[in-house]
Amino acid sequence: MNDKLTGRDSAALEYPELADTMHSIASQERAARMIEVNMGYARCFMNGDFHGMLDFLVDVPVFEMHPLGIRITGRDAVLERSRRLFPMASQNDTRTTQHHQIRASTAGEDVLIHEFSNVYDLQDGTQRRCYTIAVIPFEGDKMVGERVYTDQHLGRLRERLLGPDFLDRPDVTIL
Repeated sequence: MNDKLTGRDSAALEYPELADTMHSIASQERAARMIEVNMGYARCFMNGDFHGMLDFLVDVPVFEMHPLGIRITGRDAVLERSRRLFPMASQNDTRTTQHHQIRASTAGEDVLIHEFSNVYDLQDGTQRRCYTIAVIPFEGDKMVGERVYTDQHLGRLRERLLGPDFLDRPDVTIL
C-alpha cells in the first residue's frame, strides 16, 4: 500500500518499536516527582549551591553536552562544569528573566525531556534566542545526569565558559 503523501510503500515507513513505548509513559505522580527533583536541582544551580545539586544526583552522574560532543562523568566533574557555566545561570533564572520559554515537556517512566529557549548574551555582544533540548534520565528519585542538545550559538557560549582546559580532565571525554 502506498503512502498518500510520499507515494512510497507505507509498510516501509512503519516504526514497530514505537508501538511498544506506550508502557513506558510515566504516571502523573511519577512525572510530577521527576519534575520536582529536576526543579530542586535547577534551583540549586541558579543559587550557586553546587554541592546542594549533588543531593539530586546519583553517586556517579553522567552529563553529555551537544554539539560540543563531551561526556562529563562523576561528581567532581559536574561540580567544575557547574562552576564554569554559572555565569550564564542568571540568563536562565525565571526569577530574573522574562525570556525563558518551556516549549514542550514530556516524561517516560524513568526520563524527563524538556525543550526550551531563552535569550542569551553572546560573546560578540549580541543577544540571541537559543534553543535547548534536555533529556534527563532517572534512577528512582535521583537524576542520572543530563543529555543536553543546544543550537550552535549556545554551544559556542558553553564551550567558551568551560574553557579548553576543561577537556583535559580525565573525567571529561570526547564522544
